[in-house]
Amino acid sequence: MYKKVNFVFVLSLVIFLTSCVIEINENGYRSLPTASKKYIRPFSMDLLKQTHSYKDTIFIYEISSSDIKQITKSNKFTWIHFWAPYCSSKSCVNIAGLMNEVKEQQKEKDFLELLIATSFDFNAIKERLKNSSYTQPVFILSDSIYGHKQGKAMKLFASKIDNNSVLKKNEYFSEYLFCDTLLTVAAWNLTPQQIDSVLNKKILQWSSN
Repeated sequence: MYKKVNFVFVLSLVIFLTSCVIEINENGYRSLPTASKKYIRPFSMDLLKQTHSYKDTIFIYEISSSDIKQITKSNKFTWIHFWAPYCSSKSCVNIAGLMNEVKEQQKEKDFLELLIATSFDFNAIKERLKNSSYTQPVFILSDSIYGHKQGKAMKLFASKIDNNSVLKKNEYFSEYLFCDTLLTVAAWNLTPQQIDSVLNKKILQWSSN
């Protein structure tokens, strides 16, 4: 009797596991309903000039290292910030405040900021941004290029954008700062003051050359 019950339990567990998509440290793409995938759009430079709203239907735009190279050619300074929409820390919840503060602080410079979500969490993105004044696009690393695993995707992305030997092998961060087309700073959780300091030092360096 015991063996029969045990067999039934194991069989039920196998059926359950094979019928589920188990996502550990993934971007959530594999569990997205088909209907939601139509709100994932490709990157285009025009997106950077448009105003985006998060009150109703929202879109997420897939981006790659090739797109970053194109962007950095068009701006003196480019700041990339990776953001986990599902994160409940104060800095994650107040992401709109951070992005808007940096944008306002650097408005006199040829500066562009990019917000890249680490997951296809439409509900969390909308919840964090719907009542904010944030009007820029939210990007995500292209799933077809970088895959489902967040860590692996960020490592591959970092290796492709490091054109200045800033990173060690397999190293990645949540923040990347480009001056012209060169990666200049890679770090975790840069403050607006730190970003401003780096940019001002670079401007002084250029002016003295």
